[in-house]
Amino acid sequence: PKEGPPPCPPQGGESQRRDAENPNLKSQIQNPKSIEGLLVVGHSATRTWSRSERELVRVVSQQLGLILHQWQQAAAIDKYQLFCRSIESGLAILQQPSEEQSPQPMSTFSPQIFPESPLQKLERNFAQQVAQTVSCPLVAVITWNHGQQETSIAATVAANPVFALNPDAVIPVETDALIQQTLAAGGVLQQSMSELPLATKRWLRSPGIGEIMAVALRTSPEHVPMGIVVAADATGRRWSELSVNLFGGMAFQLAWWRRYLAVQSRSESLRSDLELLNWYKQRRFEEFYRTLGAGVKELGELSQSILQSPREQKDALKTLRYQQVLRQISNSLGSTHLVLKQEQWHLQLGQDAVSVSAWLKRSIDRTASLVKQLEILLEVNREACVSLPAGQVLSVRGDSIKLDLVLCELLAAACRRSPVGGKIEIRYQVLDEDWLELSVTDSGTIDRQLIVVFNGGLQSDILVPSSGNKPTIQNLLNCQRALHLMGGNLNLEILANNSIVARLILPLAKS
Repeated sequence: PKEGPPPCPPQGGESQRRDAENPNLKSQIQNPKSIEGLLVVGHSATRTWSRSERELVRVVSQQLGLILHQWQQAAAIDKYQLFCRSIESGLAILQQPSEEQSPQPMSTFSPQIFPESPLQKLERNFAQQVAQTVSCPLVAVITWNHGQQETSIAATVAANPVFALNPDAVIPVETDALIQQTLAAGGVLQQSMSELPLATKRWLRSPGIGEIMAVALRTSPEHVPMGIVVAADATGRRWSELSVNLFGGMAFQLAWWRRYLAVQSRSESLRSDLELLNWYKQRRFEEFYRTLGAGVKELGELSQSILQSPREQKDALKTLRYQQVLRQISNSLGSTHLVLKQEQWHLQLGQDAVSVSAWLKRSIDRTASLVKQLEILLEVNREACVSLPAGQVLSVRGDSIKLDLVLCELLAAACRRSPVGGKIEIRYQVLDEDWLELSVTDSGTIDRQLIVVFNGGLQSDILVPSSGNKPTIQNLLNCQRALHLMGGNLNLEILANNSIVARLILPLAKS
């Protein structure tokens, strides 16, 4: 008979030796969490194992354990790398709308008041990215504004028609079960389609949907969520932990980007409004100062003339003129009072029928001193246009005071960039039954980059001084904003002969 196995190493102990020799004893694992697998070696016949054999098994098991552990770590690293790549790719997709917010060129015949919001593209790109990353055939983004009672699907991506949703379906925000459960959940909500109430199935209705997960577009606890994201797949789909984490992480990024774009849009809108208001009040007070100064000067001259003349020579004509000047000053004060009272933070835009000829006359009179000082030749031409009915005056729709200030600004800018003795031409024509075009053409010089900035072709860094921040271009941009608010448009261009043209498009006043 063979000798028994040699004594086990000191670190094993006698009990370990007995356990190894007795096949009927159960394995006792003192720390199960540290065990990643078991290596079992067997033989077809009853036998014992020598010390060297046991040592070999121990070394091999350690190496196998190390290899398995490294494989698991490599798999985990691959998962996290996939997670990072997905997040980076998602961030790159999310950044595209904010980088592409340059205003779109406006149509001549149908000017837009505001450029298209980048949120739609942001949400569509996000839905596509989530569908690829999580490998699900349906992703839908549902958003709403604060206080909104009903909403619809903002963006959806469906791999095939069996997962398509109705984008026009009405979704009640306050009462929909899926929305409220998602908002109440602390993270990603997972449900089967069979668990949803009938009211939710009315808008989340598609024959291919079996399993869904949803997450709220939540940024910080103090911020109210303004949307949810829903991902869906066929019945039996089990979402992996990585998919759930990716889904929640990307939704978190979308929530912050939506909030960033909303805050940025609101800040830009407020800044533009205040810049326009500042320009408008500056020009109004300049006009008030000019009117008041001229009136006071004329009153002084009339007073001296009346005092120096004998009483019997004080004719009614001077007295009448005295009263007219006082009336002009009073009207100017009344108009300025309305500005201070009604236009503290926002412009009040009227929709008056403004006669084109009267509008031109007022604007030319206001800039007459500058035209005379620079010896500018000013021409006004009316091109052949649609004939008007008898007795009807060619008029545009807008705020009379704002239109006067806009045209005065354009004429003054044309004078300042024109050489002494230059020429400025005002030309207007009726384009069709809805629109009138008025152009101011001069032969001055201007930085071509300013034209590009004005027409929205170059986005500058707001924190860095640039040509787009110069007062000249800012004043013209304010004119453009004012016309947009009145339903019109303004653009600048340089012709082939280097002439500069400021082109206004305004809606015609209907009789």
